[in-house]
Amino acid sequence: MPRVGAPYFNGLCDKACVIGKKARADWKELCATYSAFDPQRDMRIYAFSALIRILDSFQFAMVFVGHHLLDPSWWKQHTKEGWGPSTEQTVVAFADMNKIGFCFLLFACFESAARAYLRALDPNACKQGTGPAKSVYDCLIKCKLAAPPKGAIEFLDLLRCTRNTLHNGGRCCDPHGRDRAFTWRDVTYELRHGQSVSFATPEFLLDAADEVGTILRSIAEDSNLKAVRHEIPPA
Repeated sequence: MPRVGAPYFNGLCDKACVIGKKARADWKELCATYSAFDPQRDMRIYAFSALIRILDSFQFAMVFVGHHLLDPSWWKQHTKEGWGPSTEQTVVAFADMNKIGFCFLLFACFESAARAYLRALDPNACKQGTGPAKSVYDCLIKCKLAAPPKGAIEFLDLLRCTRNTLHNGGRCCDPHGRDRAFTWRDVTYELRHGQSVSFATPEFLLDAADEVGTILRSIAEDSNLKAVRHEIPPA
């Protein structure tokens, strides 16, 4: 039997469910705030629809692992080979693939919203919102909001570098050969050039999803974005 059992994956599912409920509550309140706009056509609301789908997809994957893929009888019923010596590795690979995809989609969710917001507030900034992701969210948060969310830049730098590290197979590859350190929620996360990163766990990424939702809500309710009286189309 697998060394990581069903209770672990069921716990991830439960955590994703809690964060998803918060995102749904945010979506509902923003629908009321921007009731004049179509929720599918205004990024201030649509960003939460995207976040909810990402969380739901991760939750469904963890349910599938916890309730089916870890059960040898499922493999016997649905595959010719059944449960074999390498099946555990296959299950772990499937779970890891979903973790990596979750991270990529989570950052993309925020990045798309940031580009749309920047174009709405200043169409000429950062090459009309098409510049590098960091330049876009730096410009948006530092220069275009009435009340920038505290700590957002450092957290987004951490999430962006975590995404890049997972893209490189879990090894930090800084283009300038630098070691980096970021502090978020009173914890310092170190990324050492050329070394593997151990903190990018599903639990960490779910906490990051909760933080992304908090930042998106803060930005969507910023007075400068409330002053935009037309729909902000999804990027």
